[in-house]
Amino acid sequence: MSNLVFCSLHQLEVSTNWLKNNMDANNKSRTKCTNKYNKGSLLVFVISLILVVFLFVKIEVVNRKAEALEAKIEKHIQRIEDEIKT
Repeated sequence: MSNLVFCSLHQLEVSTNWLKNNMDANNKSRTKCTNKYNKGSLLVFVISLILVVFLFVKIEVVNRKAEALEAKIEKHIQRIEDEIKT
């Protein structure tokens, strides 16, 4: 009877150790996976910020060009109006 109890306790200890080792391995793989997702998420965030900055720079450049063209057209209109008056 004591031999049976000893074998059962030993088997329980082996099973417990196996579970602990596998849970640690699963936690490590989850940690690695989580780290990969965090790094990927950070990379996507940085790229999106850079693209937003480029977008605002492009909008500003287009706005300045439009203002310059508008000023040029106004000068031409003014010159035409002056010629008509004379």
